[in-house]
Amino acid sequence: MDVVDPNYQSPSGRNLTFHPDPVRYRNTFYNWLAEKRDWCISRQLWWGIAFPFGTGNFCRKKLVPVLDELDKLSGEELHVWMVDEHDHTFSLAEARAKLAAFPAETPLEVQACPRYLSNESTFAKSLETLGLAEDPDVLDTWFSSALWPHSTLGWPNPEDAKTETGQTDLNSNPNSLDYYYPGSCLVTGRDIITLWVARMVIAGLYNLGDVPFTDCFLHANIMDGKGERMSKSKGNGIDPVDIIDMYGTDAMRYVLSDMQTGTQDIRLPVQAISPFTGNKVELAEAKHGRSIFTYIDPETGKEFDVLGTMPDIPSGKNHQRPVRNRQKISATNCGTPLRFAMMNLTGRNSPADRKRFGVGRSLAALAALQTVAEVQSHLEKYNPSAAINTARDFFRSEFCDWYLELIKPRMKDEQSGFVARQVLATVLDQVLRLYHPFMPFITEAIWENLNERAPQRGIDAALPVVDVLQVAECRRFAPSAKTMHWKMNFR
Repeated sequence: MDVVDPNYQSPSGRNLTFHPDPVRYRNTFYNWLAEKRDWCISRQLWWGIAFPFGTGNFCRKKLVPVLDELDKLSGEELHVWMVDEHDHTFSLAEARAKLAAFPAETPLEVQACPRYLSNESTFAKSLETLGLAEDPDVLDTWFSSALWPHSTLGWPNPEDAKTETGQTDLNSNPNSLDYYYPGSCLVTGRDIITLWVARMVIAGLYNLGDVPFTDCFLHANIMDGKGERMSKSKGNGIDPVDIIDMYGTDAMRYVLSDMQTGTQDIRLPVQAISPFTGNKVELAEAKHGRSIFTYIDPETGKEFDVLGTMPDIPSGKNHQRPVRNRQKISATNCGTPLRFAMMNLTGRNSPADRKRFGVGRSLAALAALQTVAEVQSHLEKYNPSAAINTARDFFRSEFCDWYLELIKPRMKDEQSGFVARQVLATVLDQVLRLYHPFMPFITEAIWENLNERAPQRGIDAALPVVDVLQVAECRRFAPSAKTMHWKMNFR
């Protein structure tokens, strides 16, 4: 199995593709895998996932009764092996056959490991009685993380997987492991391609014979105002919950997606609220105090702590200074057009015969913009910024600036007003579907209002309407060559 071969495919025909810049990051991935160096998966830490091994050292004379007892215990549920002083590994049968060749006083290590977590307590007492103690080491963080794509789905045995309160049953039909593995996309940072991504691929191929995902989207790293990575130990980090409390969940999601333009890192300047004045202090400009965790308030000259770990120094709370208000502008400026649209949607709208549109070439023009197809294309290429810009430009420029202004005089006419309202409801339906991945809470609230005022939307046929926008399909317009000709002719 040569995963570093660019033409490699797993037994199911899958391979891994990186986004964006697939060549650059594929090379990072391949170069690390090609080195084939050993990886020590144990760590001597105070916390972590304990090794499920029982180990004990025995001389040749004392080893014989231990092997006899282990013979009775070992099998499919307990793996036992022996290691000599040269780190050569032997099965129980091999150890018995070569036992006489080992020096009488040389200690030989016996290791035992239960196959299933549920059996660990069953064998623990027997192994302890034989002189095998629990290994004090813990698993390397990246080793346990490498198992995450399939261990969270009940691997190795979904039927024995423990289900916590409120958790979905992993042993449904089909079980979660068979249904969800392999997945589709991993979203992560470029700095852990070798630490995590590559190791998840190795573990997935080894344990299940397939890659855990087919696409890896590498997001930008969030930096502080100085261009340094945010870190708890540096005290320059921001709690996302604080941003949500201040600006809203949709605002944070929208801005981060809008600023995700590729591999360019994002700077979010950090401010702290001074405990002395209540004013905001720019941490990128403020001087440090006695440590890197403390700063000097420029107004009072007093020292404050940003981590809250120094009891003798007042604490200041970090938060993000708004560097862009594009989400606020987008959501706020859309309020007036949306109010106009909702006021004119009377609930009498229903799919109509295309012939009734007559000179209503506005529908053909809106469909010709192919905004839905363009947004879908950008999302398929993992370019959320371009998708947001396409949806926003269509809604604000073509829809709000042009179409709404042109249909205002037609609203009072019974015939043309029906056509205008039907187009208005249909396009607004599509706009909400486009914006939903980036502003789900705002669009969900507007969707509920739209369902009340225009429950039936569509032109030739009714669009599929559901109560919750999250499960609604996004239907593509398919404009013809003729409609493209009328792209900006709204009369």
